Amino acid sequence: MANPRILLMGKDLYAMGVLNTIPEINETKGFGRGKLSPSDMTLEVKNFDDQFSIDNPASFLYGSNWQFSNVKAWDSDNNLFADCICANITRNHVTKMVSIILKDIIFQNRKTAIAYTSSDWETAATAAYNIMIQEGLTTADFNNTLIQNSISQLTAAACYVKVNIALQDNVTLLTALEKLGPYGGADVFMYRNKICYQHWQPFTGGTSVSFNYNVASQRPRTAPIISTMESSFYNDYNIGYEGDLNVPATDTANGNIGDASRTRFGTQKAPEIRCNSSSVNMIAVKDLTSAKYIGETFIKYGHSSLTPKPKVLQVINFDIDYSYRLNVDLGTYFKMTFSEEGWDNKVFEVAGIKRSLDKQNIAIEAWECAV
Repeated sequence: MANPRILLMGKDLYAMGVLNTIPEINETKGFGRGKLSPSDMTLEVKNFDDQFSIDNPASFLYGSNWQFSNVKAWDSDNNLFADCICANITRNHVTKMVSIILKDIIFQNRKTAIAYTSSDWETAATAAYNIMIQEGLTTADFNNTLIQNSISQLTAAACYVKVNIALQDNVTLLTALEKLGPYGGADVFMYRNKICYQHWQPFTGGTSVSFNYNVASQRPRTAPIISTMESSFYNDYNIGYEGDLNVPATDTANGNIGDASRTRFGTQKAPEIRCNSSSVNMIAVKDLTSAKYIGETFIKYGHSSLTPKPKVLQVINFDIDYSYRLNVDLGTYFKMTFSEEGWDNKVFEVAGIKRSLDKQNIAIEAWECAV
């Protein structure tokens, strides 16, 4: 492993030996779609020689334009994990510690309200792509492969929306992307300093499993904590669409893919979507086909099985050694064998990951997959 690097105003804070702790790398997809967390972070550094006392001539920041300067950080494998703007530096002269507040460069530079109007019916992923391009982003800022795949999937499903965002709606780039996630059956998240608009689809098997983990023989650093998504899954929906004057499209009337789940768990409705193409609602759903696709994706997303006995996704949290850092990553799949739970190569998707070089530890949150 190489040494991490954190560059502020041309100075490597790691090489200077001033970091109180090496920052943890924390990335998550979230559950339920549409929650985009910018890659903000705070660096805690030592200030015993006043290097970070910005008005002190002894400080390397003295007389500089440190505020809003670019800060980049690389991990021990030379992966860029932070590309930020220095927003603030707070000094505590009792503890002689300094907090350097960093804000994600993509969103910090785009905090003002945007306006966007669809020229015709389009996929939600197309609208998200167009908005990012309109706001000056390039493929250096977002994962183009993922969003193009989402456009293709939604086009094949004939799932279309129309967006009408006005300046007075006070919608920023971040909130626009969050709003469009559920309309595209997509997770919207940050990964390695890029915006990801990732279409949901079930695990398809094959060679995409990154590693196998046997709890008995490999012994994670912490015993697995297992729960279910009982409070976060849906088995019914109510979605209005433009072509039928906002008459709801409900799962009960269209396919009943959640019927067995409702029988077993009771009705768990997805957030209601009632829309038209006015600025008040901002996003309209084209027709019954589009509404049904969006709603059924909500239902499939939270279940590992829908028939004959529905099962809600299980979630597992555990810590493993840092040596696994090249095998486990956000969005990768792995198989776990855990005799106490009766699992024999059960497949999970990594939905949250926190790497700590200081602790030589990786904390994982993973979701059970349908296979």
